[in-house]
Amino acid sequence: MNHARRLPWLAPALRRVAVFGTLWMILTKGDLDTLPFALPAVLVAAGISLRLTSPGEEMNWRLGGVAMLIGVFTVQSLRGGVDVARRALDPRLPIAPGFIRYRMRLPEGGGRVLFANGVSLTPGTLSVRIHHDELLIHVLHRSAGVDRSIRRLEDRIAEAIGATLVS
Repeated sequence: MNHARRLPWLAPALRRVAVFGTLWMILTKGDLDTLPFALPAVLVAAGISLRLTSPGEEMNWRLGGVAMLIGVFTVQSLRGGVDVARRALDPRLPIAPGFIRYRMRLPEGGGRVLFANGVSLTPGTLSVRIHHDELLIHVLHRSAGVDRSIRRLEDRIAEAIGATLVS
């Protein structure tokens, strides 16, 4: 009897429980007194995570890619804060706000949501809406550098989640 066919959600659920449980233990420094709170919190987080993922859509996280992505998000977040502060404090207020449309190459699903949220960490950008394979982005300054930066972020996310980009 093949349990994987009968319970297709079990393996992803167990992986998520393990990830959220590990995260809980890291955040609480292994404090076992928090277990009565940890168990329901971890189970709810895993359940919500499964609910937000389409059936059959399991991101194939790669440890090296995830570590690199954390670094990218950290650097982008810092650069974004410095860039916005610099523009706000400059007497000339060097902005040319507007919207750009970016055709996403990531397949539908959680990778696109992660990408849209990651775009908001890119200096001077904010994701507005996903519509089919297009992401509407508000930018503080319309320049060629923004498009390159967003494309690189999409490449890094694809590497981290094991996704194949489409052209």
